[in-house]
Amino acid sequence: MAHPDFFGGWRKVFSMRKTSSSVRTSSPSSFPPRRKNITLTNALIAVGYSNGANIASAMMLLGALKTRGAILFRPMVPLSRPPQHPLDDCEILISGGLFDPIATPDQVDALANFLRERKAEVAVRMQESGHELTERDVETARDWLAPSAVA
Repeated sequence: MAHPDFFGGWRKVFSMRKTSSSVRTSSPSSFPPRRKNITLTNALIAVGYSNGANIASAMMLLGALKTRGAILFRPMVPLSRPPQHPLDDCEILISGGLFDPIATPDQVDALANFLRERKAEVAVRMQESGHELTERDVETARDWLAPSAVA
């Protein structure tokens, strides 16, 4: 069961987009200085759920998406014979559901193996759930991202 305020953070993002004119008129000096020499924090992290995760992993396997990491919720193997495009320096979290009838644990394992064969660093976390996203998925993603967070 998802937390009652599961999408609360997204509501804030969407409401900020509606009033984004105030953000555009802010002077550049009001923004914090840019940090340099940060590995994962300066890189694109693809995030997808179900078909979104399949699209992200397919683009990574095809070499069409240059990313340093991905969080894939309930993914399946998107390609039957993906090319041998290297994924060195790519960190990927896969969050699957133990009771998922769509993206089964076998599918999750097969995708993890495809990614590892291409030298990606893959962490697989299986949740006690089906195909739905849970609060535990969000916590798992947060904990996975935490070491690369900028204070």
